[in-house]
Amino acid sequence: MTDYIPPLKDMLFNIHYLSELERVLQLARFVDFDTDVVDQVVEEAGKFAADILSPLNIPGDQSRPKVVNKGVISVPGFA
Repeated sequence: MTDYIPPLKDMLFNIHYLSELERVLQLARFVDFDTDVVDQVVEEAGKFAADILSPLNIPGDQSRPKVVNKGVISVPGFA
């Protein structure tokens, strides 16, 4: 569990209302999508950000990648 809580309510408001999701989903290229699919994708992206990306902030700030002769050694968790 992390301290980061994605602002899903705000994200979904922006996607649904400010971006006019219903109109976008009427376009031919999005015929296979509906609002439930969009909501699920945003919710899973929020989980990924909270559970996977957020814990990398501290190690990423404390360590830096190192340039070596054969390339770059990245910070653990970023490779």
